[in-house]
Amino acid sequence: MRKPRSAEDKARAKRPPNVTRVGLEGAALRYLERFDCSVARLKKVLTERILKAARAGVEEAASAPAIVAQILERYQESGLLNDARFAKSFAERQRERGSSRRVIEQKLRARGIEAATVEQLLPRHESAASELEAAQAFARRRRLGPHRKPETREAYRRKDLMAMARAGFDYDTASRVIGVGNSSPALDDEL
Repeated sequence: MRKPRSAEDKARAKRPPNVTRVGLEGAALRYLERFDCSVARLKKVLTERILKAARAGVEEAASAPAIVAQILERYQESGLLNDARFAKSFAERQRERGSSRRVIEQKLRARGIEAATVEQLLPRHESAASELEAAQAFARRRRLGPHRKPETREAYRRKDLMAMARAGFDYDTASRVIGVGNSSPALDDEL
């Protein structure tokens, strides 16, 4: 159950956001303390703050986008904000969770990472071994294929293959992890 808000919390919630240089700088630093993010994400967070202030009638909101551009440029030059570093760490975390290259690529692009950075980080000719490791991690996490109870594996084999396909893994990788080729050649023809 949520704790009742104090009078100070209520007053702070009603107060429009500070969109001066100091206010935006403070908001950006607080956000970066909590999250590693892309340039596009930080820009979106600060822009939402400006829009909220504009709706509240704050006069400084008109000049705030120029301040945001300066802050983002300065953070990029100093290395505080680095899309390549963010993309690399994000891709590594996703790979450990069992995400396919396709899914990681889509998530990075959705976070505003440029296509050239994504291609450099995740080349199309990436090793099949790393994709297989990710597929195995996905199957382990979702308890698919060899991670199911032995008596239910055959009944769920097709469903497991479909789950792997939805996760972005190609048929060869999915069938190696699920074990289609080993025990059910008829299913290969069916799919």
